[in-house]
Amino acid sequence: MFVAQSKRGIGGWWRACGLGVLLSMATAALLYAVDVRYVNSPETPLNLRRGPGTEHAVVARLPHGTRVLLRERLGLWYRVALPDEQTEGWVLQRYLMADPPRDAQAQVDMSVEAERRRFDRLQRKGIITVHRYGATLRMTINPLLWRRLTPTQQANFLQRARRLFAVTSVEMHDERNAALLGRLTAAGQVETYETPQQPSADTVPPPQTGERR
Repeated sequence: MFVAQSKRGIGGWWRACGLGVLLSMATAALLYAVDVRYVNSPETPLNLRRGPGTEHAVVARLPHGTRVLLRERLGLWYRVALPDEQTEGWVLQRYLMADPPRDAQAQVDMSVEAERRRFDRLQRKGIITVHRYGATLRMTINPLLWRRLTPTQQANFLQRARRLFAVTSVEMHDERNAALLGRLTAAGQVETYETPQQPSADTVPPPQTGERR
């Protein structure tokens, strides 16, 4: 009987661990584990197709400079979503670039409302906390989730937070001990740390009396 109970206990422990891993992965995906790319096709709009191949129907035509969110890669094709996250499809990767084309129009950026909804969703789910203290935005997150993002994704997240909240600098802290995980300085320099930096007088968030979003 003891053996049977032990087996059940071990099985339950493994199932719990597996569920925890899956939840962690899903949370990381929600937290901006999406890369941003821009359409680089100045001559003609880029075809957005239903599947990864030219044999698939075109669902939309994306103008030069359109901002898209990467969802999946398959060979030479990327599955992408438009900023409103309502339209998805596949495009050839060679027509995407990491930075917006200089000749692209400004309206291709994700709208402020779309950005705000995304951050609000992250806060409602308890994935991040956001506090604004003057010209500095301080956020907290589980460090395991933060490390699931690439340095590029971490930098992108901090930059988007600065634009949305109209602050000068942004800091990301460990939700457990306030250690600094990464920051976007007033000069626009992104600093991320493989080893969390221990909090100091200028990085520990002050008492919760500032504006909270």
